[in-house]
Amino acid sequence: MFSCNLSRTWTQLVRSIIKPTAVACRYSTGIKDDPISGQEEQETEIIIDVYKERLKKYAQLLEEQEEESNKFGDLNLSRGVDGVFDIEDLVETLKHQQAEDIFVASVPKEIGYVDYIVVASSKSQRHMNALTQFVKQIYKQKKLQTDIMPTLEGKNSSDWMAMDMDNIALHIFSKSARAQYDLDTLWAVGSKYDDQSHKKDLLSSMLESHAFSLKGFVPAK
Repeated sequence: MFSCNLSRTWTQLVRSIIKPTAVACRYSTGIKDDPISGQEEQETEIIIDVYKERLKKYAQLLEEQEEESNKFGDLNLSRGVDGVFDIEDLVETLKHQQAEDIFVASVPKEIGYVDYIVVASSKSQRHMNALTQFVKQIYKQKKLQTDIMPTLEGKNSSDWMAMDMDNIALHIFSKSARAQYDLDTLWAVGSKYDDQSHKKDLLSSMLESHAFSLKGFVPAK
């Protein structure tokens, strides 16, 4: 998509400057039998300066578009079929930003919550913030005008952040919180077998605000 935009921009650039450049050259050939006045020379210089400035702006635009293209790499920026993000695209986005231990669980339809829950680990609080912001940037690129931007939960937490994207619930944990709550095991055996599931603290309270039953969840293939 970006290469196509760059090509169109370059074509527009060439078309916009060919004719004015030809005019400028006609006035600067120095042919004696077609003299021009000092005023005309000044006007010609102004024309050249204007188009030089326009060329500079086009070059900056091309550079910005190239930087934007490099930023998103080969990520799919088209809207998904089942939601703004299809599950494969979200996983690729998280991998692009070096999220660790990505775990995907499919949610039974009868629960009526989301299609998938995705859990990932961050390297640090700064990395956690970067992950969530990048996901939101890609979401904004992919969404239609009728799609609502997801709300970020846990902004003030150093251990957990979450986004509900309608068809996917994304949870990003610090490594320590991921190990403490061992959510992968919870999905595998159910919360009633987990010794940590009855402990109340700030993190578990935040998770309860996104309350759902773990029974019946299965890792996505």
